This record gives sequence, C-alpha cells and structure tokens, in this order.
Amino acid sequence: MRRRETGLRHFIFNSIRCLAAIVVTGWAGCGTYQLRGHVVEGPEPMVLVTRADDPRLEQRGIGGASLELTLSPRSLGRKPLGSTFSGDGGWFAAGIDELGAGLLEYELGVVCRRQGYRTAVGAVRMPGGDQRLLVVLTPGVDDYQEPVDLLEESEQYLELMK
Repeated sequence: MRRRETGLRHFIFNSIRCLAAIVVTGWAGCGTYQLRGHVVEGPEPMVLVTRADDPRLEQRGIGGASLELTLSPRSLGRKPLGSTFSGDGGWFAAGIDELGAGLLEYELGVVCRRQGYRTAVGAVRMPGGDQRLLVVLTPGVDDYQEPVDLLEESEQYLELMK
C-alpha cells in the first residue's frame, strides 16, 4: 500500500511541475497575438477566415478601410478590442492582447467600412497562426447602422429618471 501511495504522490508532483512549467513559459513567452488579414473587393460584403495560402489573399487590396474588432460580439460580456486600418495594399495587422488569442476559440466580431463601399459585418472564429482574415467589400452606398445596445440604453434611461 505504501508503495502505491509513493508512486501516486510522485505522479501528482511531476504533473504539477509539468503544468507549472507550461503555464510559466506560455505566459512569459507570449506576446500580443497578431491578427492579420486583407481587404479586397468582391460581389458581396463578407468576413471570412481563410488559410494563409488562400489565392484570394493575392487579389488587389483596398487601402484605407477601417476595421472595428470585438471579442465575443454576441454575448453580454462582449469586449471592444479597438480598431485598425488597412494599408495601401489592403493588408492589415492588429495586435490583440487577450490571453490565449490565436490558440483558444474566441469569437471575433468585425465591422469593416470604407467610403464608397457597403460595410462588411461578420462574426467569425478568431484565426489561428496559419490563417488570415479575408474581408470583402462591395462598391455601393454605406447604409450600415450600429446595432442598438439595449443594456446601455436602459442604463442611460435610468440615469435620466433619477
């Protein structure tokens, strides 16, 4: 019986050491995750996750497009991640400082706008390291309206009623 307890203790001790090493090196070695992607023109506005070698990423890009990024856009705990702009060739990169970004499955909300184009709106799984975000804009009138935040509106209403 004693031998079995010693073996179990040894196993638990080594497992904890291994887990601690993974956590420490993972946190110490992790920088900000870089979301990379390309804004192009196409038949319908959309937001897609593609492989890094997808030929659509080679299309001529649209520069000057603004991208608003949100983590967990469909939940009450959604978190604005900030914004970025596509460069002259349509490429963009945005640093996302969220634990596990690019490794864990996060939902990413994207709103991409550019004057003279219809807005592309989408919620996708955050791309991994070997994937890219492909945003397709269509020429036309931008008639996008931000969704109403009922929670924020109710809080404002309650403040007015005080």
